Amino acid sequence: MKTKGTETKSTQLILTQFALQDLLYFTLINAVKADNVQRNQSPFKEKVGEKVASENVTIHDDGLFPGGLRTWAFDGEGVPHQKTALIERGILRNFLYDNYAAKKEGKESTGNASRAGYLSTPDIEPTNFHITPGNKTPDQLLSEVDDGLIIYYLQGAHSSNPVSGEFSVVATPAWKIKKGEIVHPTRGVMLAGNIFEVLKNVSLVADNERKMGQLVAPWILVENVKVIGK
Repeated sequence: MKTKGTETKSTQLILTQFALQDLLYFTLINAVKADNVQRNQSPFKEKVGEKVASENVTIHDDGLFPGGLRTWAFDGEGVPHQKTALIERGILRNFLYDNYAAKKEGKESTGNASRAGYLSTPDIEPTNFHITPGNKTPDQLLSEVDDGLIIYYLQGAHSSNPVSGEFSVVATPAWKIKKGEIVHPTRGVMLAGNIFEVLKNVSLVADNERKMGQLVAPWILVENVKVIGK
């Protein structure tokens, strides 16, 4: 099957777990850490209770997730792990706390202290960052795309702006979708946008949940993402 270029335009994208893991680690995950919120390094500051994503998006941090790759009894400070609602049907509900960040607000830790070793100070990290799956199969998700791309991996996500959520990444490999069918691989594809706008434009969520490090997620379908071709 011959590789082809793609045109520059806003289009539909299916993001697989590998692509989501790259993109979210450097943007959204930082935005829900309480220490970043307290330092004014998160656009979610003072937005608890507000709509920040599509109603199709529900995310929990679940240190008790069955079979999770980061499921343990307690965190790096000895606080029991728990399930914390972060975004429910698009509404921001909570942030991730260790003891230090929690005491600043008179709250309890959510069990998200992580240590690199016994001598290191704790950092706030997610456990199993779980995007709730939907009820569409991958084939049904593909059938909803008239003209778009499916993205498997991203390069350059580490250069994303963790405060604003802006990103510019290379999508490789990416495959062209026409009328619900994958038709050919693409080359020279870049994606540019803002993760917080991406969250608002999630139109469908598949049921093919998979564990990828900290992330537990299915494929998602996003509308109107800017694709830059060569």
